[in-house]
Amino acid sequence: MRAGISVTVTAADHRRLAGITGDRNSPQKHVWRAEIVLLSGDGSAG
Repeated sequence: MRAGISVTVTAADHRRLAGITGDRNSPQKHVWRAEIVLLSGDGSAG
């Protein structure tokens, strides 16, 4: 992740994104993007 960029994921956002990643009917590109946002919000990506 580039310096100076911060991603904040609220509890509600986290629940919604986790729902997308756990739904087997979600398009794969949406799952990938949701996982990226969740990891970025946790500070794990990069």
